[in-house]
Amino acid sequence: MGKRKKEFENVDFKPQSYFRLLAYSKPYWGRMTVGILAGFVVGGSLFGSMLMVPQMMMAVEKSRPATTAELKVEENKLATEIVETVEKKKNESTAEKVEAVDELDILAQRDAKLAKELKRIRGYAEKYDLPIIVASDSIT
Repeated sequence: MGKRKKEFENVDFKPQSYFRLLAYSKPYWGRMTVGILAGFVVGGSLFGSMLMVPQMMMAVEKSRPATTAELKVEENKLATEIVETVEKKKNESTAEKVEAVDELDILAQRDAKLAKELKRIRGYAEKYDLPIIVASDSIT
């Protein structure tokens, strides 16, 4: 088996060989053309998709506070804001309270970069009619 492998390593392919193969495929030139064009379409679409990957990765990359103390202060501030909003809506229904808290747009306050990227991705989804749902904090 090793001897046979060495025999194939030393064989040079000449342009004649390729032209002979093309002659065999002559009856199938229509199918070959469609296959080659489909390959270009798929390659182009994959290339476009791969160009979007870095931008989508920025959406999940979070900028965190430097210390846990800063994080604790930020969380307390947001919690206080939520409690104040709910207390203002004391006499209203639960649904209205939830809507009021949603209007605070906590995500935008907590991570402005993530909110900006999600907004941009939501725009792409609408512009290109993509089958994804971009919520305020996730993509499905």
